[in-house]
Amino acid sequence: MLEIPGYSIQRVLGHGGMATVYLAVQESLGREVALKVLLPSLASDPVAPERFLREARFAAQLHHPNIVAIHEVGTHDGTPYMAMGYEPGGTMAGTPPGGIDPRTALRAVRDISLALEYAHRQGVVHRDIKPENILRRTDGSCVLSDFGIAHAVAAQTGLTNEGTSVGTPHYMSPEQLRGEKVDGRADLYSLGVVLYQMLTGSLPYQGTDGWAIGVQHISAPIPRLPAKLAHLQPLIDDLLAKTPAERVQSGAVLVERVDALLGGSQPAYDTGRILLQPARRVHWLIAAPIALMVVASLMFVQQAQRKRADARATAAAVAAAADDTAIPAQGASIAVLPLVDMSEGKDQGWFSDGLSEELINVLAQEPGHVDYIPGV
Repeated sequence: MLEIPGYSIQRVLGHGGMATVYLAVQESLGREVALKVLLPSLASDPVAPERFLREARFAAQLHHPNIVAIHEVGTHDGTPYMAMGYEPGGTMAGTPPGGIDPRTALRAVRDISLALEYAHRQGVVHRDIKPENILRRTDGSCVLSDFGIAHAVAAQTGLTNEGTSVGTPHYMSPEQLRGEKVDGRADLYSLGVVLYQMLTGSLPYQGTDGWAIGVQHISAPIPRLPAKLAHLQPLIDDLLAKTPAERVQSGAVLVERVDALLGGSQPAYDTGRILLQPARRVHWLIAAPIALMVVASLMFVQQAQRKRADARATAAAVAAAADDTAIPAQGASIAVLPLVDMSEGKDQGWFSDGLSEELINVLAQEPGHVDYIPGV
């Protein structure tokens, strides 16, 4: 079993072309870490150790919530290693055949876009964006790892030369495959490939070897998403554009696009449910005050109707009383004097007038004559 001073190795987490990653406990702090150790067979290689240490230097300089943290870098018995933050959720590799929930895929892309925006602003291009290098936290968020072939845009390291392509062919941008100088937009192309794979469960371009796959990345049409995901096709088109100038230009722009989809600015397919669109939200913003006004009006009308009903009841009582007093027969009349508003605020005149009118209407149905004497 491998031994690294200060670490208790638990088990193997994964293997790569240059290193093995172990789950280990950092004894000084008692915390679990992912311990990445260069393969012993590459320890004497003239390039591999320097490339390994360069990854550690790049990653250690990038302090961002969505970039894996580097705790320590060292060498033991001539073999370099680095201790990184351990994310028990594993990687985004192994997408099921039908793809994953679109919203989960978009959230993962958003997290990595934030990481890339930060790295690119520091002058670092990752150049190997793929599911195996995207780690999942237990809360569902994602972090970017493995800067093993990252390139400092402003520096010449001597480890790669223009005219050679470095990366994983399935995820490489056309300019990267041609061995051209790349910038952050190459990473966004690769992230577009990852998004397509997460959505569909398959890669956009298939082939029997790296050359056949590379040719498709360079010249084949951008593949179409299934009909239920058609609203995400414009995003895929803008990420997988063949030329960098036609592509999404930065991680920040990609975050805005993803936020618009997650927030409902465009319909987002979510297990058969269509999210509320902004136009509908605007309609609701307009309709809500109107609805409140209507409710208030109805309450006012109901109150007025109750008061009018009270007026009818009062008028009926007056009529009954008049009937009981045996108003003289024919030729007799009843005079209705105007009712006075005696309320403190003098704002119930409408009720007084209504009561007078109702009283006249009720008495008019009785034999005799009813006179109304207006106020002066």
